[in-house]
Order: sequence, then structure tokens, then C-alpha cells
Amino acid sequence: MRKITPMILVTLMLVSALSSFDFAELEETEVIEDAGARAGADAEMVAITNPKETVCPLGASCRNVMKVGDVTEFSAYIQNSGDAAITEMSYSVTVYLSDADGNPSLVAKDASGADLTWTNNDVICASAAICDFTSLAAGDVLGGGKHTMSVSGSPITWTPLKGLYVIEMVVSANPDVDVGNDAQQVFVSVEDWYDIELELAWNSGNEVESGAGSKDWTLTVTANGSDTFDPREVQVRLQSVGDVSAAQDRHGNSIDSSTTNLYTAGTLMTVDIFENISTEPATITTDVRNVLSTWTLTGKFDCCCRKH
Repeated sequence: MRKITPMILVTLMLVSALSSFDFAELEETEVIEDAGARAGADAEMVAITNPKETVCPLGASCRNVMKVGDVTEFSAYIQNSGDAAITEMSYSVTVYLSDADGNPSLVAKDASGADLTWTNNDVICASAAICDFTSLAAGDVLGGGKHTMSVSGSPITWTPLKGLYVIEMVVSANPDVDVGNDAQQVFVSVEDWYDIELELAWNSGNEVESGAGSKDWTLTVTANGSDTFDPREVQVRLQSVGDVSAAQDRHGNSIDSSTTNLYTAGTLMTVDIFENISTEPATITTDVRNVLSTWTLTGKFDCCCRKH
């Protein structure tokens, strides 16, 4: 009797198994569409586009930090991810207080103590006289792109105070086959800002001066910010540019294109420059410094002035 080795036996079994398969099925490619349209209307809050999320990379400065007092609007991408038109929709915007890890807590309040939350119940309905839109077709984005959140036809605005916040936007439709994609949140940090502003103007009030004669000007330097800001020893450099036969400041110092004139803006004051609180009493060292609040310098240009 002929002996069949184990290898030949395994081969025979494999051929037998393959003979029972439909090779057309093995070669067929099945596409899985996770993002395919859902059965029914589905309002989706896809992304918040304004304000942008504050990002603080480890060891680097934070990006997209908001400034105290800067009026901001809210915007987002809102899509109908279903396969049927949306005929009723509302949305809300809420600002929450947050910790440094982006965990929301209480609803934040504005400077007058009112809750920072807004709701628009008339985003989509059958009446064009009442609602912003009458429908949103399957697959379409509200407004055709980035949508500015509004109430009663006016954009929702926020004038932020210093702090950490979480912005939440929620959309709702009836019916809505997937309520799990109705909300988005972003973390934002609002910080104080500081600025030194310079304004150089002709005393006549004209934007441009020309022609013969003396033309008087005033330079104003101002320390501005959302919090107390008293910079010291601020240096201002001044030069003249244009058709100028002579130029000087109020002290008679010449100002021309070949000379760089340095001024220290501010008022001389005695201020603390060092403090050691580890001693009893604390050790404080004072000195005189130019402290800037608002400072002005005047002067004049002679003949043929065209720009400054």
C-alpha cells in the first residue's frame, strides 16, 4: 500500500477547501463609509472656528490668546450629516469658567453680572419671516460655509474679561438621528494687554502739509493697556523725512534725515527699583526714573513739507 506523507495530505486538504470558495467574492472590494450620510436628518456641530482654541505647547508661548476687552463674535461649521432635509433647528452658545486643564465649571458672567449664554430658537423653520433659514438639505453646511452665530438677526458678541474659559456651541434639530455630534467645545485664555502708542500729527489738523513756512507738529506717546501700565525709561527715536529745509523740536534740537534724535518719554518720578521682603522691615531701594503715562513733544518743520 502506498504511503501518503503528511505534506501531501495537507496539500490535498487545502485544494479541497479552496474548491468550495467563490473566488469572485474573494476579489470583491467592500467600501466601508464611516462618514456616509445617516438615515434621517442629522444636525452636526462640526467645528468651532471663532474664537480659536488657545494652545499652550510645553515650554513655548501660548497661541490664540484673546485680549481683555476685544469684542469677539462666535462662528462655527454646522452641517446636515443625514440623508433628509432639516426643517427645524436651533442652537446655543455658552461661555463657562474653566480651570487650566480646560475643564468647564460655572457659566461665566459679563461685567454687569448677566450669564454669558445665548439661544437662537429660530435658525430654521418653515417661515422665512421668522427664521434665518427655511431648510438645510442633506449634506449641506448652514449658510454655505462658516456661520456667524446670531440671535434675532444680530451676531452674538462677547467682550471678555481676564480669565480661563470654555466655549460650548450646541445645535439641535427635530428630528435628529444622532445627538452625539450636536456639541463642540474649545478652551480659550483671555489675558491683559499692554501697548505704547505713538501719534505724530500736524497742529493744523491736516493729514499732509506742503508749501513754504513753518509747520508745527505734536508727537504724543501714551502707555495704554487693559490693566495698570506705567513703563519706565521708554526711548523714542525721531527723524525727519521729505522735502524739509529745517526741522527742530521745541528745545531747539535739530531734526534732520542724517541725525537720530533719542528722547526718553515720561515724567521724572521717584520709584521703587528693588524690594527685599525677606527682611523685617522690608528693604526698599528707590531711584529716579522717567515714568510714562502720556508724554508730548512739539516742534516744527520749515518749507516744502510733504510727509513725516
